[in-house]
Amino acid sequence: MPERFYIIVSKTCHCHCGLNALGHEIHVSRFILFDLLQKNLIDPKSIIVTMLNERFFLYEKYFDNVISYEDYVMNKIDGIEEMDLTEYSTFSRTDQIDAFKKINYHYDQFIKTDFFVNCMSNVHFQDLTQTRITNDKFILIHNRTKITGRENKNIESFVKILGRIKSLENVNIVVFSSDALNINIENVYITNNLNVYCSYLNHKNCKLFISEWSGGGQLSQYFYNGKILYYFDNYPSHDYEKNYLSFQELANKNTNVRESWDFKTVTNCERFYYKTLDDMLDDLVEFI
Repeated sequence: MPERFYIIVSKTCHCHCGLNALGHEIHVSRFILFDLLQKNLIDPKSIIVTMLNERFFLYEKYFDNVISYEDYVMNKIDGIEEMDLTEYSTFSRTDQIDAFKKINYHYDQFIKTDFFVNCMSNVHFQDLTQTRITNDKFILIHNRTKITGRENKNIESFVKILGRIKSLENVNIVVFSSDALNINIENVYITNNLNVYCSYLNHKNCKLFISEWSGGGQLSQYFYNGKILYYFDNYPSHDYEKNYLSFQELANKNTNVRESWDFKTVTNCERFYYKTLDDMLDDLVEFI
């Protein structure tokens, strides 16, 4: 009988890091979690611990109990063993944690099965049928905001993207921004709900997705099957725009969990990488 654990996939920290970053959670700890599930090594009644309530939907379809890290700290039940997957999402651990030894699990012996792909890409999506936005093709933009000291630059970049799209086509635009955006532009719809954002990504009428390279944008690699335009604005591209094919190939090898971790995908998305925002804007006409 599989064992029941508290399984920590992200936790609260005083700074933005591998303990709490969405990208680290979706690419590493969530990856390991569903590998454990597909191998029948954990009980679906295990309690999944994630930092924020807004991330619950990433797990609720397959696990009966999902709680916040704050709830875990305040109300932990004695007698249920802890499995802390953030030891891998922070890249501080390369050997087997005690919980893995107990169930004879090796995170580097991963197999990408149909069951696993379904777990990673099929969540409780929101019903968007009542929104006029999805009646026609639309473009989805992820506006990255959580960069201290760069807020004004992020808004300037976002406005440039909107302006460029509007100059090329009169199309509905959906924007996901975790921070509030005080704009009122015709045919531009804004959401700060992560579940709704992923539901738009998964919608058949999403014709294009644009994002700065980040964990929030990389959710598309699990829920979107169209064209993705990634640009680098707040930190260097490390020549990803030149070498992305080798990174993508390495990331999706069957036995790999951590190598090129942020290039992982389980969809048929087609990704394009741009060294700068302006490079992406110059090329945007090819995708509209």
